[in-house]
Amino acid sequence: MGFSGYFASLAHGFGLDIPTALVTATFTAGGAPAINVVAMLALAAVTVVLTLGVSESAGVNNALVAVKLLVLAAFVAVGVGAVKPVNWTPFIPANQGGFAFGWQGVLRAASLLFFAYLGFETVSTAASEARNPKTSIPIGILGALIICTVVYIVVAAVLTGVVPYRLLGVADPIAVAADRMGRPQMAVLIKLGALMGLSSVLLVNAYGHSRVAFAMARDGLLPALFARLHPRTRAPWLGSSR
Repeated sequence: MGFSGYFASLAHGFGLDIPTALVTATFTAGGAPAINVVAMLALAAVTVVLTLGVSESAGVNNALVAVKLLVLAAFVAVGVGAVKPVNWTPFIPANQGGFAFGWQGVLRAASLLFFAYLGFETVSTAASEARNPKTSIPIGILGALIICTVVYIVVAAVLTGVVPYRLLGVADPIAVAADRMGRPQMAVLIKLGALMGLSSVLLVNAYGHSRVAFAMARDGLLPALFARLHPRTRAPWLGSSR
């Protein structure tokens, strides 16, 4: 949904309106039938990259992450000047029942963020392909966790300072903030950066999935085809393409 939302927002900026049915989740509770074609094409592109090999996939991912961080840094640098402290009041909105806002909402959000962070299992699945796993795996996990936490807090502070939090429950919140700043060029840059960032997420998740499928197939828990390695790249390419 996130990738599709930003892609549709970017396309709209260039005068191209993508039908809602093509950027909506395939399965929606009580909604009209839809097929998220944009998301399917994005996954297909990621699969092609993964089948090229580990080194090539890592190079593409590093480039995507670098672009993402540069765009986020630009967003923070520009957005700081547009922050309205009144948008942070109240800092913790009153609970509206259940887990809607209040400390209950804080706990719910914290749990969602914890389970949304996929670095642990993704990095651990790469242990067998690392040159020095005893050193690189702990550094990779803890380092990524620290960096992601700091970046998340800074971006979230600017984001909620620019746009009231009630207006951010959309698929492309940073794009909404960029539009609110009144900087169309920056809005396009941020949307492109968001797409790069989400592409790296898709790439890493697909990588982890293929390695988990490889390990399970090797143990006999999945069909043996998922454990087959590409004759040239030595990557579990059949698992990547599923």
